[in-house]
Amino acid sequence: MSLINVLLLNLGLIAGIMLVLWLVSLRLKNSSIVDIFWGVGFVIIVWVSLLAVGTISPRSLLISVLTSLWGLRLAGYLAWRNVGKGEDHRYRTMRERFGRRFPVVSLFSVFCPGPASLYAPFGWADLPIPPPERVVKNRWTRTEAVDQL
Repeated sequence: MSLINVLLLNLGLIAGIMLVLWLVSLRLKNSSIVDIFWGVGFVIIVWVSLLAVGTISPRSLLISVLTSLWGLRLAGYLAWRNVGKGEDHRYRTMRERFGRRFPVVSLFSVFCPGPASLYAPFGWADLPIPPPERVVKNRWTRTEAVDQL
């Protein structure tokens, strides 16, 4: 699968999940659920990318497992911190400020940026996952000493 197809697949998948999360947040009147999804989003992207490419190397598998551990740890921590404590103050403030317009504002300011920010090109240096072009082109085919760190 080409790089653009992998990116579009991930974008569509994450956008669809974010839309469902947004609808759930409207019903719950709690946009904080999006925070918990961040870690899970990375896990989804790394495994969908790996499986879409169809070539699994020791290095890509190691990176996928480590990304999964990191993403699940992040999601678990945010769930522990947020569940049962009501809506986060950031979203409460937005809800008060925008009133009846909050649903639309939250869609475009909280939920829509999610897909892009989960794998934005400018953020690769900060993410524990490889740039998709390296996964797609399978340039990382062997486990190197640095991977053991």
